[in-house]
Amino acid sequence: MTQPYDASIIVCVKNGGSSLGNQLEAVANQRISPGVTYEVIVVDNGSTDETSHTIKLWCQKYTSKFRIKTFSQPDLQGIPAVRNFAASQSEGETILFCDADDEVSQDWAQAFVEATLGREVLAGGLIEAYDSKEVLHTDFFPKGLMQTAYLPHVGNCNCAISRSLFFAVGGYDESLPKYGFEDVDLSWRVQQAGYPVEFVEKARIKFRISGSSASFKKKFILGKGRVLMARRYPQYDSASYNFFYCIKKVSSTSVNLVKNILRNRVISRRDISLVVSSLGNLYGSVYYSGKGSCDLKPRLMENPGE
Repeated sequence: MTQPYDASIIVCVKNGGSSLGNQLEAVANQRISPGVTYEVIVVDNGSTDETSHTIKLWCQKYTSKFRIKTFSQPDLQGIPAVRNFAASQSEGETILFCDADDEVSQDWAQAFVEATLGREVLAGGLIEAYDSKEVLHTDFFPKGLMQTAYLPHVGNCNCAISRSLFFAVGGYDESLPKYGFEDVDLSWRVQQAGYPVEFVEKARIKFRISGSSASFKKKFILGKGRVLMARRYPQYDSASYNFFYCIKKVSSTSVNLVKNILRNRVISRRDISLVVSSLGNLYGSVYYSGKGSCDLKPRLMENPGE
């Protein structure tokens, strides 16, 4: 069955009013080849700021330029669930994902369409990280796919996948923590199913580095998620992540933090991140041995068919 559109651009947001406008403008001003058809899907996941007003004004400005679908889904829990819902509303042959607080380049969509249309493939683009002072950090992301001890993966903030392939592998796993590893897990399941994961350098985005408090929260959640990923994919991380292993890890990272503070008279953000991540590991070791043990089995989407 032929899809009505070549591509569906998906933007999911929660309380992104301060940055969403820039991303939506960037999405609206893509340089698309004549004949390439696309739609834009925006899902608001329960924002309490000016997000809904920003979306409304943007729709009024561009509704005659391309098809726009907007949804309010305040009850969905976590990025995987929100993205799965958005994908279920898509009608494009290729699904393009980007984040509300970043900014896609003008040739972003065209690059992904050229690389993926007519193929069963998952593709990741170039992520250029900028801080609040507009300084580019070239060492923040690799110039290519993210490499791991197991298999490479795309970055969730900048990727595209054939719609049929997305549903064939079950979409994003909704049993994962609300932030982190959903892109890793999807990439690995795609490759395990025998399909390629590729890098598209021309599909470039401007990534916004989070502030300290947001980053530490994410480090904790990532620490929790790593326990789950290690138990599912021992090829990736063979550590046991049992309670006693994680207690030792918290202790060692905390001691290193204190030693470095005493030695250098400076509190290292990296050292704090390691402590926070190890605390996330500890929480995960308890959670996935108790009430979260059911999450050891992936919670995937059903294929809606063609």
